[in-house]
Amino acid sequence: MSTFTNIGIISKPDDPLISDTVRALYRYLSERSLHISVDDVTATLIDQYSVGASSTEEIAQSSNLVIVVGGDGTLLYAAHSMIEKGIPLLGVNLGRLGFLAEISPNNIEKELDQILAGHFIEERRFVLQTTLIREGETHRVANAVNDVVVHAMQMVRMIEIETRIDGQHVDTLRADGYIVSTPTGSTAYALSGGGPILHPSLRAIVLVPL
Repeated sequence: MSTFTNIGIISKPDDPLISDTVRALYRYLSERSLHISVDDVTATLIDQYSVGASSTEEIAQSSNLVIVVGGDGTLLYAAHSMIEKGIPLLGVNLGRLGFLAEISPNNIEKELDQILAGHFIEERRFVLQTTLIREGETHRVANAVNDVVVHAMQMVRMIEIETRIDGQHVDTLRADGYIVSTPTGSTAYALSGGGPILHPSLRAIVLVPL
């Protein structure tokens, strides 16, 4: 019996080149009598199967594995809906090099045979939780897989930023902004700002002034 019995599929929008991969993936999973939930993009690509679309929240509720067809951007989008439920993600990379979505469409059936049989290594990623507070009032709480960027709205201008960790003062600086990055995000915006590359397994954050 498969380790994963309820599988969700989330696909990259506005990319007709992924249609063959998505159809082959859905056919592969259907042949194994698994419960499958798909987003609206996937439902459109497999319209010959007349499958109803689910929201990412509904997919998170009903799945114990979500397969993301696209690239790192699509996987990051999917992750925001899956984080709270702790749903594992499997990325199928299409096109350019993917640091998160690693499986090639050419190997997808071979790789899934192993994964569904329970032969896989789970890699956990460090995630930031951010809270926006103004005048003592909480306005927003959100999770970030890559990074959080603090900057002035609408225009580029110098701002003063005070950093504290566990209540202890670290520094006060003037800059255009501040990138607070996870190890996963260290190869993204933080890297272009001059930050270091961290191994994904590290429990650390990167602070990069802009």
